[in-house]
Amino acid sequence: MERQQILALLPEILEIRSEKLRDQTVSAFQLAIKEGGWSDEDVLHAPVSISRGNCDVGLIEHIRDVTQAVLRNYLFLDKYFVRHGKRVDRDILICGALTHDLGKFTEYAMESGRAVHGKTGNLLRHPLSGAILAAKAGLPDEVVHIVAVHSFEGDRSFRTAEADFIRDMDLFVFRCSTLGLSQK
Repeated sequence: MERQQILALLPEILEIRSEKLRDQTVSAFQLAIKEGGWSDEDVLHAPVSISRGNCDVGLIEHIRDVTQAVLRNYLFLDKYFVRHGKRVDRDILICGALTHDLGKFTEYAMESGRAVHGKTGNLLRHPLSGAILAAKAGLPDEVVHIVAVHSFEGDRSFRTAEADFIRDMDLFVFRCSTLGLSQK
C-alpha cells in the first residue's frame, strides 16, 4: 500500500510532529499489511475482532477512534501528568495509539472474503506480532513497548504512562464499540 493511501486511511499520522516518526509509522503499516498478505481493498474490511461474532467495527475505524480519544483526552489530562511530574511524549502517544493493533494485520487473514485467524495469528497474538513489526519498522522502543503491553499480555508488566493511557483508551473504545454484543 502506498504512503498516500496509508495517510488517507489514517490521517491522524499527520498529527505526529516528528517527520522521522511519521515516516516510521507509515512504514510500520506498510510492513504489517504486506506481511499479513492484505490487499488494498481488504484492508478496509480488516476486523478489530473476530472473536466477537458479529462485531461491525473495522480495524481502521477502531485505530482511528482510539487515536482520536487519546488526542482529545491528552489535551484535557496533560495537566495531571505535569502536576505529578510525569512527562508524556505527545508524538510517542500518538504513534503508540496508531500502532497498538498493528499486529492484527498478521494475526488475521482474509480467506474467501472473510477474516480468520491466520497462520501467524495461531502462533502469536497481535501484541507480540505488532511489537515485532514495530521494531522491524524502526519505531522507537517506547512505541514497541506500548504495542507489546497494550492488551492483557501486559497486565503483569511495567507500563509507561503512555502505555497505561493507551491501554485505558483502547479498552474504553472497544467496550463502547461492542455495547450491543453479548459477552461470552
